Amino acid sequence: MADECGMNTLYTQLDDERKCLISLDKELCYQKSRVRDCEDILVLLQNEIECKNRQFNDVDNVKVDLVKATQCLRSENQKLMKLLAVLTADLNNLLRLASAMAEKANVGDRCKTRF
Repeated sequence: MADECGMNTLYTQLDDERKCLISLDKELCYQKSRVRDCEDILVLLQNEIECKNRQFNDVDNVKVDLVKATQCLRSENQKLMKLLAVLTADLNNLLRLASAMAEKANVGDRCKTRF
């Protein structure tokens, strides 16, 4: 009977161990599922980070393009300012010439009326 009692105790212990293993297996499956969920979230976050990096690169490229365009516009503006200065000088010369011609015409008209 002692052997039977010892065997029953062993069977009880084995059954308890089996139940514990089943419980641990369920917990392991649950944790594996959580790890897969975390991996999926990690992939989504990595994709989002890559997308944001591309957007930042696009913004940086636009900034570079804007700087180049600004430099080009400044250069063109300087050229236009020089051209405006030349045209203003030419206009002033034309106005002086027209004034001189008008003055000569007035002098000629006065001379005709005198004689």
